[in-house]
Amino acid sequence: MNLNKSFHPKELVKFIFVYLVFSFIFFTAIFTRSFIGLSLSGYRLGEMYVGFSLLLSIYFLIYPKPNNFFNFGFSRFSLIHRTIIFYIIIRLFLNYENLNLYQIKSSSFIWTISFIYLGVIVSHFHNQNVIFLFGFSLLPIVIYIFQTGNFPNIFIDLFTKYSDKFQFMKAADMILVVIVCSIYVKQSQKNQYLSIIYFNFLCFLFLPLAAVNSRGAVLGLLLFLMIENLNNMKYIKNNKSILLILLVINLFIFSFSSLRVNNLGSDYISSEEPDLTITDVSSAVSQIANQKNTQDVFLTFYIQDGRLFSSDPTTNWRLDIWQDVVQDLTAKNRLFHGYGYGEIIPVMTDPSAPGRLGRDGLNEHVHNYFVTTLARGGLINLSLFILLHLEIFKYLKSRKIGKTVYSFLIPCIFMSCLDITMDGVQFPLIYYFFIGYFSLEKH
Repeated sequence: MNLNKSFHPKELVKFIFVYLVFSFIFFTAIFTRSFIGLSLSGYRLGEMYVGFSLLLSIYFLIYPKPNNFFNFGFSRFSLIHRTIIFYIIIRLFLNYENLNLYQIKSSSFIWTISFIYLGVIVSHFHNQNVIFLFGFSLLPIVIYIFQTGNFPNIFIDLFTKYSDKFQFMKAADMILVVIVCSIYVKQSQKNQYLSIIYFNFLCFLFLPLAAVNSRGAVLGLLLFLMIENLNNMKYIKNNKSILLILLVINLFIFSFSSLRVNNLGSDYISSEEPDLTITDVSSAVSQIANQKNTQDVFLTFYIQDGRLFSSDPTTNWRLDIWQDVVQDLTAKNRLFHGYGYGEIIPVMTDPSAPGRLGRDGLNEHVHNYFVTTLARGGLINLSLFILLHLEIFKYLKSRKIGKTVYSFLIPCIFMSCLDITMDGVQFPLIYYFFIGYFSLEKH
C-alpha cells in the first residue's frame, strides 16, 4: 500500500485501517491490562474488544460462503469454528431468561477466536514495510525496559487516573510478544542469519525477567528457544561461525539481564566499583532461579489415593482445582455438557477448599485453558477446541510460516495450560490476530 502512488479512497481506507489496528495491537502489547482498562463512554476497551470479537463471530457464523479473500482453511477450520459458536449460542438461548453480561464475559475465550479473521484482513491489506519491521523489532526492547524499572511515570499516572487498574505486564504476555515479534521479523526479511541472532537475543534477554515472574512463562520461552533453534539447525550447521557469535551474545545478554533484574543493573555496571566478576553474575542468576524454584517442580509430583499431588504449593493448588473440576462434573452428570456460563465454576467457591478466589476474592479462573473449556462446555466443547487447534496447526504449516508454526503455537498453548492467558483479552487478541496474520500464501 503506497500512498505516494495512489490516493484512491479505498486505498486510503485500507491504509488507515491497517495503521489503526496495528496501533491498538502495539498499545495492547506494551500496556496490556492497564490499556484495555481505559474507559470510553462508560465501557472499558477490553469490553469493546470482546464485543467486537462477538460481532465478528456472529458475522462469520452466518457468512454465506467463503471466497478467496477469507481463505483461512474454510473447509475444516470454518466448520469447526462455526460449530463452536453455534453450540454456545444454543447454550445461551436455552438459558435466555437469565442471559446477562457475565455470560458474555465467561465465554470470552470463545468469541476472541474470531480475531483470527481480523488478522487475515490485515494481512491482505498490509504490505510489509520498514516502519512495521522497525516497530516490531523494537517492541520487545521497549517492553523489557519498561518492565525492569523504567516504566515512565507519565503512563503510570495516566492509567491510575483513567484506567480501572494499573498493572505491570504479566510474564506470559511478555513471552507472547517475544514470540510474535521474532516470527514477524523472520517472515518480513530474508536474512536468516540476523533473524537467528535476533530471536536468541530476545530469549536470553527475557529469560531472567520471566524467571522471577512465572515458571510457566519460563518453560514457554525455553520451548520457543529450543523449537526455533531446531527449525534453524540445518542453517546453523552450514554456518558454524554463527555458533560462536550466539554463544558470546547470549552469555553477555543473559548475564546483563540477570544483573539488571536482580537490581544490579546498569548503575552497578557503570559505577566506579571494581570490575564485575563471575561471582556477581552467578549470585544474581542463583537468586533469580530460587525465587520460583523452577528446577525443583519436576521432581515434586506423586500419586496418593488416586490423585496427583505436588509438594510445590502453587503447582499443587492448580492440580487440586483441575482434578476437582473433573470429579465434580462427573458427580453432577455434567461431564458431557459442562456447567455453562451463568456462574463461577463451582469448585472455585468450594467452602472445603478456601482461598481459591484469591486474597481479593476476584479470581474465578482455573488457570488452564482446556480445563476451562471442559468446565464451561463439557467434553463436547473440549473436543471441538482440540480439533480447532489441530486444524490451525495443520493449516499454518502449509502456509508461508511453515515449520515455524510449532515454535509459535506450542509455547503459547503450553503457557495457556498453566495460566489464565486465554480468559483475558490482551493475550488472545495478539495470539489469534497473528494466527490470522501469519496465514499468508505459501512461497
